[in-house]
Amino acid sequence: MTNLDEINDFIERMGMCVQTQRDSLALPSLSQAIMGRESVPLRGGSPVREVLNEFSSRALKKRSCIEVPFLSRFPVILSRESFTLLYAVHKQRRGSRGMSVPRTRLERELLDFITDEESATRKLIRDRFELHRPAQRAALDRALNGLRLRLDILRTGAIRGEGALYQTPLAWDQGIARRAQYFSRQEALKELVRRYVTATVATSRRRVKRVFAAVAQAEEIDRALNMLILTAAIEVDQQLVIGGKKALVAPKKALHG
Repeated sequence: MTNLDEINDFIERMGMCVQTQRDSLALPSLSQAIMGRESVPLRGGSPVREVLNEFSSRALKKRSCIEVPFLSRFPVILSRESFTLLYAVHKQRRGSRGMSVPRTRLERELLDFITDEESATRKLIRDRFELHRPAQRAALDRALNGLRLRLDILRTGAIRGEGALYQTPLAWDQGIARRAQYFSRQEALKELVRRYVTATVATSRRRVKRVFAAVAQAEEIDRALNMLILTAAIEVDQQLVIGGKKALVAPKKALHG
């Protein structure tokens, strides 16, 4: 699979995946799908890396998918629909609790600057805030990563000589807030969990709760899983055991249809 449209179809079908295999997430990887085998070298200049870079550049411009530090704080590629669900979960989590998000002074200043600029490269940010010493650059990276983890900003590309490009979700996709408002937090979380179970083919309740820990509380994830089982959106496999417990699997019709 090296055609860029085929890669996009793969992400749409999976809902979420990773660039390279991560056992802790158990999600399908683009590199394996491209090469059709388990072990895939991704050194600079490799054919797979070139395909991934070209796809990423085109996909970000078309806003068909985005990579965010989502599950267990690892970068996960989300289809546009899955990203809308994640956005709804994050924003309604804050709204329902009247939460003021804790941010450092540098994070607040960076967010204001990126919002005003609409897009900003790492070099532009570093120069604007005069962060040139090693300790200052490390502080900048921590602040940018913190903003990404809370979905305040997205990394939406890279420019040669300028570094990563950052935007707010609303600057990257102006329709995201409108689409997200049609989902309650619990509905969006439930659908994200269903997509994760379907993409992994088989997983455990413990793993789902662990990888979604940065997104929702354990009881919220339990409610989502219980509702999915009750409505037969996912199933408990009576024979397959993962971590000493019966596995959670996608219904056969979801896997083959």
